[in-house]
Amino acid sequence: CRLQWVVCETTAVATAGSSGFTFNKPNGSTLSFSDKAAEVLANGIDLVFASSSLQYLEHWPQMLQAFRAAPWLLLDRVPLIDHPSDLIAIQVVPASYTDTRYPGWKFASTTWLPRLAQAGFEPVLQWLVPEDRWTVLDLETGQYRWSAQHDHGFLLQRQPAESINQPSVVF
Repeated sequence: CRLQWVVCETTAVATAGSSGFTFNKPNGSTLSFSDKAAEVLANGIDLVFASSSLQYLEHWPQMLQAFRAAPWLLLDRVPLIDHPSDLIAIQVVPASYTDTRYPGWKFASTTWLPRLAQAGFEPVLQWLVPEDRWTVLDLETGQYRWSAQHDHGFLLQRQPAESINQPSVVF
């Protein structure tokens, strides 16, 4: 069995990974790092695995379309919110860890599966991720607005192109 695993990450992480964590096994199995998603997806892959990452992309719908390069998509740690539209929240990382703030999407739960279908994916499995809990604080009022006791995971299979009513996106 041969496995070629390419970790697609930020430039800093890809550089660090390339300098210390790559390997080539005699059976042809490899581990490598890249910061060029389009190149990785264009090289022919069987599975895209995105864990707690899609929500941090500014143009996540385009990336979801690009993931159609693989017949299988595994999305894990997806934050869904009981709200009619997607929200952008500022995630605050505790000062004891790194004292960082960055934007992230909270996806509307009622429109998530239809958008996956529109992007050309069919759900095969779904699960809850109870380790991921979060709360959204309204900065104007200082009150908690939404909270979740878990995130979500999805194993998806690419639908045949003729069953999708949306053109492919190339970036």
